Amino acid sequence: MIPVTIVVTLIICVTVLSVTAMVCKTISIIYRKECEDVAYNKSFPAAHTFTEYYNKTDGVNDW
Repeated sequence: MIPVTIVVTLIICVTVLSVTAMVCKTISIIYRKECEDVAYNKSFPAAHTFTEYYNKTDGVNDW
């Protein structure tokens, strides 16, 4: 038999993920651009900064 705690934990995890997904979907519908920007900045701050720097310098290597 599967222990009850594992089943309960799985149910809680699935519920939390479902609620989070619904909240994210609602937010993205209302604030699509802003939400994407924030998510992008939090996920890849270094890559985002480098991309902006690279675009500003037009690919000129002036480190």
